[in-house]
Amino acid sequence: MANTNPHDALFKATFSDPRLAADALRRMLPPEVADRVDWSSLERVPAEFIGGDLSRRHADLVFRARLGDRTAFFVLFEHQSSVDRMLVARVYIYIAGILSNWLRENPNATSLPLVLPVVLYHGERPWTAPLDLHDLLDAPAEVLAPLAAHIPGFRLLLDDLNRSSEDEIEASTRVALCAAIMLAFKTAPYGDPTVPSERMVELLHRAAHDEATAEGIALALQYIYTVSDVPLGLIEARLVEALPGEKREIIMSTAERLRNEGRERWTAEGRAEGRAEGRAEERADTVLRLLEVRFGPLPAQATARVAAADMDTLGRWLTRLLSAPDLDAVFD
Repeated sequence: MANTNPHDALFKATFSDPRLAADALRRMLPPEVADRVDWSSLERVPAEFIGGDLSRRHADLVFRARLGDRTAFFVLFEHQSSVDRMLVARVYIYIAGILSNWLRENPNATSLPLVLPVVLYHGERPWTAPLDLHDLLDAPAEVLAPLAAHIPGFRLLLDDLNRSSEDEIEASTRVALCAAIMLAFKTAPYGDPTVPSERMVELLHRAAHDEATAEGIALALQYIYTVSDVPLGLIEARLVEALPGEKREIIMSTAERLRNEGRERWTAEGRAEGRAEGRAEERADTVLRLLEVRFGPLPAQATARVAAADMDTLGRWLTRLLSAPDLDAVFD
């Protein structure tokens, strides 16, 4: 089934390009690590490598590159437009799948490749979910502390675009189109819906003249048009200035197609999905807070059930928890 979420569609279309992925990842890594990666060797890992159910259920991107004299360095590039409390647990399972396939393909290996989970987040609200796997474990601190060295755990590397200014995003990237896409994620769905970010438009204009393909610019244009009410002409006019014929035709034909199609289908689906996700997320947060007030710290299983529940189920639990004698009675 085709993905109608405009955020996911732009993320996958943009960062499937290793050149753009390298620019985004370089910004997120500590400099002493980024300087050791051979970015020219970065390549996307085929879905077949991930294997089976994982490759079908996840829309993330997986890359590999050389790290110094090491032959393999894997990056799991994850995208989030809403807070997901159980994300770190799902990423842990995903990493285990990557390593399992590595061992299957390298049965004589004496070491494992480094797998780094990286999350690009641009939700409207600050990220509040745990980033450390240990924070999801259902055990008291006095038990976890002495066992920490013996329990699998890791911490997600999160790039929250809302915590970076437009100046910081531009300064930390080298490819104009990469910076423009990040600013589109950051500003288009949440800022003034009728006025585009001047910095984003300038970066798109620079990308169109410099290194980017016209197809990448067209994808950004479609995204902005889908998630906001920015008049198409405000951006289109800047992009076609002095462009060579082929690039100009692609941009102008994209704009014309969007006008002809209208925004009804994409806008209705994308915004409805976004509103539904936001309402469910807010209701889940409310349920979690009230459960903790009534019953104290929650076991991980209860937290996971709330995070995965739909709106109707959350509504039933909200009603029950007001009078339920214990936690089990809420979920029964």
